[in-house]
Amino acid sequence: MRARARKGQWLKRVVYRWPGRKACQRNRDEVKRRLGHVSKVRTDWDEVVQDLQKFMTGWCHYFRHGQSSATFERLDHYLLERISRNLTRSQPRGKKTERRDRTWWQYVDDLRKRPDLPQHTAIAEGSFKGYKGQANVRWRAV
Repeated sequence: MRARARKGQWLKRVVYRWPGRKACQRNRDEVKRRLGHVSKVRTDWDEVVQDLQKFMTGWCHYFRHGQSSATFERLDHYLLERISRNLTRSQPRGKKTERRDRTWWQYVDDLRKRPDLPQHTAIAEGSFKGYKGQANVRWRAV
C-alpha cells in the first residue's frame, strides 16, 4: 500500500508491506498440520513445540520486513487458541458424561505465561542467528 508519511516538515512517499492473506492462510494451515489431529492424546509436546519453533522462525524471518506486527499479533492469537483447544480436546476422559476440568480459554492464560512457546511477535523482535558456512551463490561481488 502506498501512502504519504510526514517526517519532520517533509512529506515523503512510503510503501507499507505485510504478509498477504494467502501467506497467512498457509501459515495457519501449516500450524494446524504440525499440531495434528485434536483427538490424539499428546505425549510428545516438547517435540511439537520445537517443530513449531523452527517453522515459525523461518516464516517470521521471511516476513519480518515491513509493517507486519499487526498480522503477527493476529497469527499469535490463532496459534494460542489452536494449541489450547488442541490441549483441551486431547485430554483423556473417563465416561462420556464426565466434564473436562478445564476449558480452552483457561489453557490460553497458562500458555501466555510459558516462555518456551513460540510466538510470531517475540520471534520477529529478537535477533536471528547467522547461517554457518559459505553461501551457495553463483556470483561473487568483486
